[in-house]
Amino acid sequence: MPKKIRNKNRKKLPKPGHPGSAPNAGSRPQSQARLDAEELVAIAAKAMAADQDRIAMEKLQAALEIDPTHAGAAYMLGAMYAHLRDNTKAIEWMARALELKPDFHDVRFQLGLLYVGNRQANMAEVMWMPLEKLDPEHPLKLFARGVGHMLHDRFAECITHLETGIANNKTNPSLNREMSRYVEAARNALAGKTPTTAPQNPS
Repeated sequence: MPKKIRNKNRKKLPKPGHPGSAPNAGSRPQSQARLDAEELVAIAAKAMAADQDRIAMEKLQAALEIDPTHAGAAYMLGAMYAHLRDNTKAIEWMARALELKPDFHDVRFQLGLLYVGNRQANMAEVMWMPLEKLDPEHPLKLFARGVGHMLHDRFAECITHLETGIANNKTNPSLNREMSRYVEAARNALAGKTPTTAPQNPS
């Protein structure tokens, strides 16, 4: 795990749920601030892909200092904390992203998975309820139903929904890999090989 980033000169990042104000907001037009934040998020995305955790965290924090309403940056910061196995902060920042953009379905699903990892199954299922409004073959709807079946030890139904979701998901291979781990866990549970707990979030 990378060491904590320490920078005495950086202003404290506003906590989730408290937007605060962007630095020098009076002198920077809102459109320019948004552009600056987007550029930082793009740099952070490249850093995340290259496993450069420190750079990614720095750029996301800087983006949120400029634009505290940037839902994508809040989600990515939550994803970084999940990667570092800090579920408390991951949940805080993903919840913030969902507050800023309630139709951010990917965030809603990932936030539910974090609740599953925290053994808060009821919270996960409540979080996923709005996904039921998606198309019947939407991967996220199928994934939420599949993991929900696992939470109630309905492993055959879990496998069916997850495998269909994987087949339908053509845009997010990393999520397919994650769901494949749930499929494997369900198969093992059916065979009586392992405890019936859901896989932990990947590092």
